[in-house]
Amino acid sequence: MSSRPVLVTGANGFVGKALCAALAQRGVPTIALDLCFDADWAIPGAAREICDLSEARAVAAAFGVHAPAAVVHGGGISGPMLARDQPHLIHAVNTGGTLNVLEAARLHAVRRVVILSSIAVYGDHGNEAPVAEDAPLLALDPYGASKVAAERTAQSYRASFGMEVVALRIASVYGPGRRAPCLVRALVASATSGEAACISTHIASKRQLLYIGDCVEAICDALHAPKLPQFAYNVASEDHLSEATLASIVRRLLGQVRFTGMEAPRYFDGHIGPLQTIAAQRDFEWKPRTPLVDGITRMGQLLHAGIG
Repeated sequence: MSSRPVLVTGANGFVGKALCAALAQRGVPTIALDLCFDADWAIPGAAREICDLSEARAVAAAFGVHAPAAVVHGGGISGPMLARDQPHLIHAVNTGGTLNVLEAARLHAVRRVVILSSIAVYGDHGNEAPVAEDAPLLALDPYGASKVAAERTAQSYRASFGMEVVALRIASVYGPGRRAPCLVRALVASATSGEAACISTHIASKRQLLYIGDCVEAICDALHAPKLPQFAYNVASEDHLSEATLASIVRRLLGQVRFTGMEAPRYFDGHIGPLQTIAAQRDFEWKPRTPLVDGITRMGQLLHAGIG
């Protein structure tokens, strides 16, 4: 890695903050960009800066000042549960913000751009066949559509300008520090709060999970890989399990877990089968290392201590 810094957008978010901490711990100079930062955001070795990604001039100015060698673009609306009734905002931030980052990266000769995409791009396939990166992108909701548009934009920069741009299609990330609505967190928190989580008891209601530490490792591995021959990579654990099974596992591990069930199916991650991660293992030697039981146990311990 060059002595020039890595620039991380969305650095105040769940994944972004964990990534900045990991990079700083490895001695990588890190520039953290976001629209705002929590009062307690402080990572030695990472310099934070306020930046609105929907403002092209602000993004270009940040790149001009810091001259990053590589970029991890995680800034944006982070899931279909957020800004549901604001499609203009979703696309302005997720699609327009990605374009602004890519153009600034092009103009300032950034070596590699890693786009944090989502398995939401796959949409509903209506079956549980394994999903490789060449599967159709069938997203229909505003969030998934914005991620597809962002990916297409990024792919155009890779094809048209020869930039090293890749997209990581990341599964549902859980772990200590997540604040956005999350079924795993709701189930784990219920062991302490007594507030019941809502699950679907339908056998087809499957979740695809990824522990935060494994997610960060995947991003770091993609940043440092000598060559990334394809554009998109699935990043997920081997856990593709029903909500009812997940609830049972959390209850077995933590005890007093409460949940209510509904019979109708729901597909937070799309009605698709398990993501194949063969390409990530082949091209940047990544594979998930945190078993689900370990991740849930860590969450439970930290939430019980009031720090999760």
